Amino acid sequence: MTLRWPWTRPTPSDSLAISLDGSTLVYAQVAAIAGGRRPLLRRCGTVPFDTARPQELAGRLRALGLPTQSVIALLQVPQCQLLQIDTPAVAPEELKAAARWRIKDLVDCHVDDLTIDVMHVGDGRTHGPKQAFVAAAPNRVIQGVASLCEAAGLQLATIDIRETAQRNLQCALAQAGTQGDRASALLMRHGEHCLLTICAHGELFYTRRFAWEGALDTTAPAAPQSLSQPIPLLDAGEMPDIVDYGAELAIEDDSAETPRIVIEVQRSLDLWERSWPGLPLHGVTVDAGESTAALAAVLARQLGQPVATLDPRPAFDGVMPACRGDTALARTVLPLLGALLRDGHRNR
Repeated sequence: MTLRWPWTRPTPSDSLAISLDGSTLVYAQVAAIAGGRRPLLRRCGTVPFDTARPQELAGRLRALGLPTQSVIALLQVPQCQLLQIDTPAVAPEELKAAARWRIKDLVDCHVDDLTIDVMHVGDGRTHGPKQAFVAAAPNRVIQGVASLCEAAGLQLATIDIRETAQRNLQCALAQAGTQGDRASALLMRHGEHCLLTICAHGELFYTRRFAWEGALDTTAPAAPQSLSQPIPLLDAGEMPDIVDYGAELAIEDDSAETPRIVIEVQRSLDLWERSWPGLPLHGVTVDAGESTAALAAVLARQLGQPVATLDPRPAFDGVMPACRGDTALARTVLPLLGALLRDGHRNR
């Protein structure tokens, strides 16, 4: 089983996306898109299962009547590392091999134990640094997802990662509104982690990961690390975070009273302004579960950017009815909606 990122477009029938959170399967079923209409979320929910007997999951999924063909599996944030590197000066057919060699000192395991894929930063039309994103997932993770899907009777067609799923949702909402191809930032919580993505022209230009625990604390963060090293995201023994080029910025004098995540987001936005001066941000959108309102309020006060809370309804029909009015469930399936937004024209 190979990591294909972003992978093939779903078939014209209803599409199913899943994620595995410990012993719980989260699912979202979307009706086939026809005639330029917005996707319709038919059903979503969670299914607990015994990880020691995954075959029992097959019966539960059959009882729900969920589609089993061309299934998209969305990895959790810690299951796939996303690194940003200078694009190797090689032929396109040699890019993946060159990227594998380039990241060997940025990962905690042997590079041969990783499944990787590469995509260029941005859309290639705007002036900026020539860099690439490298998605690297342990082979055991890919094999584990594939084995569980097989045992559950699901035909796995796609494995996606959180950053590109968030990009898809973010860009669909931009196109559905008045923003169009202008640059926008989305700060979204994924369980114990938070992702910041900046997109424009339907593509991902910048991403950064944060640990959510303590994100709203007002203790100033430690001084930034060397720019040649990845910034740690996870606990010792897990995978490091994306390299944050150029992040050594001065912290304001009142940083002791500023939530840590606000300082880190401001650093990222300052870096964006320096790296992509031709793509000014349209604003920042926030989704952090029960902390959304509080985080949006403090960001609006301190960033100097328009700040809004995430509302998926302009891009998807039936979100709240499908989730039976359960706001927590709706937020859980939002990344799956992004994974289901396959444009077909993306081939990297």
